[in-house]
Amino acid sequence: MPQYHVPKRVHIDFEDFSPDPFGGDQHEEDDDDDDDDDEDEDDEEGDEALDELFVVAGPDSDFEITGTVAPGHGYGFQEDGLAVDDFPDIIGNPFVDAGNDEDFGPAALEDLDVEVDDDGLESSSTESDPGSIETETDGQPRPPQISWWRLNLTSLSHHHNLYFAAYRDQIHISRPRSCVSHSLPPTPDLVLRPRQSPAAVRVGGTIDRVFPHQVNHLIVADFGEEEILLMAYDDGDVIGYFTRHIEQEISHKEQTWPARHSTGHVRPFFHENVDISAWGLAVHKKSRLIAVGSNAHAVTLFIPALTGPEVSFTKNDPNQFWRTRQHPGPGNITIATEADYVDLSSLSQRDANWKITLDTAPIGDNIPNLTFSSDKDGKAEKVVAVDVAGNIWLMDIWNPYINYEKIPAIHRARPGSLPGTRGRPRGWGVLVLHEDSFLPTQDFKDALGLTKEDARFARHLSIGRWVDISRGHRSMLDNPTQPSSRRPQVQSQRQDVVHQDLVEREYWFRPYNDGSSELPRRRRDPEVEHVGTTLSDGSSILRLYEADIELRSHEEDGLNVMWQHAVKQLQYPAPHLPAGGWLQERLSNNHHVPELSLVVAGSMCGRVALITLTRPMDKLMGLERGFKIEAILPTREDEDAWLRPCCPLYGVAVGPLPIAAGKPDRISPARPRRFRLMLQYYDHRILSYEISRGPESDSLMVI
Repeated sequence: MPQYHVPKRVHIDFEDFSPDPFGGDQHEEDDDDDDDDDEDEDDEEGDEALDELFVVAGPDSDFEITGTVAPGHGYGFQEDGLAVDDFPDIIGNPFVDAGNDEDFGPAALEDLDVEVDDDGLESSSTESDPGSIETETDGQPRPPQISWWRLNLTSLSHHHNLYFAAYRDQIHISRPRSCVSHSLPPTPDLVLRPRQSPAAVRVGGTIDRVFPHQVNHLIVADFGEEEILLMAYDDGDVIGYFTRHIEQEISHKEQTWPARHSTGHVRPFFHENVDISAWGLAVHKKSRLIAVGSNAHAVTLFIPALTGPEVSFTKNDPNQFWRTRQHPGPGNITIATEADYVDLSSLSQRDANWKITLDTAPIGDNIPNLTFSSDKDGKAEKVVAVDVAGNIWLMDIWNPYINYEKIPAIHRARPGSLPGTRGRPRGWGVLVLHEDSFLPTQDFKDALGLTKEDARFARHLSIGRWVDISRGHRSMLDNPTQPSSRRPQVQSQRQDVVHQDLVEREYWFRPYNDGSSELPRRRRDPEVEHVGTTLSDGSSILRLYEADIELRSHEEDGLNVMWQHAVKQLQYPAPHLPAGGWLQERLSNNHHVPELSLVVAGSMCGRVALITLTRPMDKLMGLERGFKIEAILPTREDEDAWLRPCCPLYGVAVGPLPIAAGKPDRISPARPRRFRLMLQYYDHRILSYEISRGPESDSLMVI
């Protein structure tokens, strides 16, 4: 079992505790009572392969890398934290059982509709080394191989001047050389290649069964007083590094230049496995927690000890330190025993390491993103997760006998009529936003980005009270989603599909009525069960779908805000791109920048929405909090100049600009904090921007 060097230096192996996720008859009713059951079943069967893989794992045609090679790719890697000079060009893959096509290899993918060929996503070859640095005939390094159809795979440190990018099983780390152009070096300053855990060898891959040890998701976050780099892998591994150690290693290399490599000791402080493909990642700074969402329809929560003696389990069977409980089905109630209460007491005391499974099955789905909510003292209270069915799950951390709260997606739709379309928008992102993150505004347009006449309103017992601000794109400057004479006007088939969901029905949404100063509040129906779906510290929840953005009120009966098709896509005919462009529509690359009252929402389709969070000073029509989209990147000017690559977005990275000696930008009322925003695409090109707010104006500045 691994030992964990948490900030207080306690080394205690994790205990496993799986609480009862449900109680009462909370989830007995079908969310789709109004839908046609037969059609829903057909839709589920038709997309069985997609649900099994979390996303379709590969394109239908070959993809050729085009465009320029982005800086930041080069030689060397870190083998278990040690810099290595050379690596053989040809190795065997020890993780593939060539004699068992049922578990690994192309045969296992045939029933999943994944195309396997020599140059595509999947490959039956185990000869080529996925980690070696290949070179062209002129001796220049070739761009590293990317991982297809994952979540965000790039990030920036907020404590150091470092840029991270995950390429299959490698993590390339570069120090941006300029605060103006944000250029990266031609070769990375450091390459990490953490080993696969024994558990990961057993688990294997979901997207890539031939090469399972590939990063699905990468984040940088604060963990106590430390900043960490955390990664989720397709084989279930979850690996974390302290960025301080990475910075020290790179600084040492810079001081010993021109030595080719320094002997580093960058080792992960955290290496665990969740027994299936891992996706969602979240870190709570104050409580020092790590949460992982997976294809098991569950959240695995790691709670390290903060007190107690140092313990090392090196000779004993590690299984004796893991306790498990059976999960009863939904609607069943587990009676707490005296031993259970002892466990809960130990959990709150933080004198032992705990590994808790929060299971949403069989009602839930795969969990691509999650976050934490806090109590009024800022301590972690709940895990807030979104599954690909669009549901939000509120799961109490410290008391497993409190029922989960499920907030269903407000969208409902019949199965898609075109190949490759889904019935309803899928959930991809979720953020918890404290009141302090919202920018005070004056009038209706400042708060929501459009006039009252352009807004549409709805109220219904099933969904509550809503305002639709989708027409706000009309007032957005340099908006690339609007047609341009210099760009082809080819609408995606996806845009021709009209979702027959709740919010699109005209008898729900109505234009603003000048005769009413406030939208009527929802009538309480005594026959309708009302469950609590608010957070104790008064934070709001932002839910992101494929292209829609939804801000839920912090009050049980408050006014919610929806923007539909926020990053709707104009797709160009590009024969070198993979088929299945509809898979690129997912708002999954999201960042919250509290200093700017900003959310950066990136879609794999290649666009990024800059969302300003607002708080009207006078409660307009009962609106307590709202948002507006101030810009879509790349801008229309960028797209007209063909600066945006015609390929999916690989990652979105946001971080403060350093001012000297690699230190983050200092905050000053006279000089607003500036952030760099870097958009990296599948062809390795990077578009960089600088974003800030002026000291005398609340408007967002994008350079």
